[in-house]
Amino acid sequence: MNEELDLLLEKLSGACGLGYATEAALLVEREARKYTKEVTVDKSASVVATSRGRGKKRVMLAAHIDEIGFIVSGIEEGYLRIAPIGGIDPRVMPGQEVTVYGRRKLRGYIGITAPHYTTPENRERVVGIKDLYVDTGLPAGRIKKLVQIGDGVVYAGRYAKLAGSLRSGKALDNRAGVVCGLIVLKMLARVEHDCDLYFVATTQEEELGLGARVNAYRLELDLGLVVDATHGEHPELKEHEVFPLNRGPVIGKSSTLSPKIFEGLVNAAKRLEMSYQVECMPRGTSTDADYIAFAKEGIPTGLVSIPVRYMHTPVEVVSLSDIERAARLIADFLVHL
Repeated sequence: MNEELDLLLEKLSGACGLGYATEAALLVEREARKYTKEVTVDKSASVVATSRGRGKKRVMLAAHIDEIGFIVSGIEEGYLRIAPIGGIDPRVMPGQEVTVYGRRKLRGYIGITAPHYTTPENRERVVGIKDLYVDTGLPAGRIKKLVQIGDGVVYAGRYAKLAGSLRSGKALDNRAGVVCGLIVLKMLARVEHDCDLYFVATTQEEELGLGARVNAYRLELDLGLVVDATHGEHPELKEHEVFPLNRGPVIGKSSTLSPKIFEGLVNAAKRLEMSYQVECMPRGTSTDADYIAFAKEGIPTGLVSIPVRYMHTPVEVVSLSDIERAARLIADFLVHL
């Protein structure tokens, strides 16, 4: 399982998923067709793959496919000014390689004034996004033919195999969740189950929750599940703020989330004799679960998260083992609904 999972995560991590997530969505659509014939792309550009059971319950499993990135906001003498899409951290931007999605893909680098030309005070401060630019190396005339205002820009990232089952790359928030959802589809295709499952690779979670909002309204659902990323452990953070990798999936508990679904997910973990973690969120979850739970007259919703280190950077780190266990947990929960 891990070799197949690894390959799929690498492909998805490298794809562009900005905004309407076209490149990444095409990959998900192609993968989902291996496990079900019912695969569509809706008006929000989300991919919807349906696994038919006995139809006693209608469940949406949502995993957002979009990623953080930038939009070209200005072109000055061949350099590209950019504005953020999603929760961009300007501290990590200088020196990063990016891909510009103009008339064709262009490689570029985020430049910054050399320290030789900055004052000691400025060397100590974080440079704002508005003061940074993308350099493609192309002359101004060529850039104007290939790039226009509104084109997307994403971190290039490099998918890397670290020790054991750990992997690093861009957009693992939430390509890890998307891979998890695809594995759930594969598992359900092999067993009988009572629910009709709609696996939705949702768009624009990082900004607007578009895909989750549209499908929570469009589909007649009995309950919703979301699989997303949560914060992995870090030396500077307290134990109760983060979740270790390789310790299993994280089950969300929140005033927004259904306590019955939480209980069902915990029972599934116990049946599987699987280690799990619990994340308490006093109010909202800051995931697609918030949009699903409040749709129509209200949809009972649950949340399973995969720990990711260094979230919203080009070097996020995730455990393949956590993804695989999260998929088994969700599949068992659905089979025993």
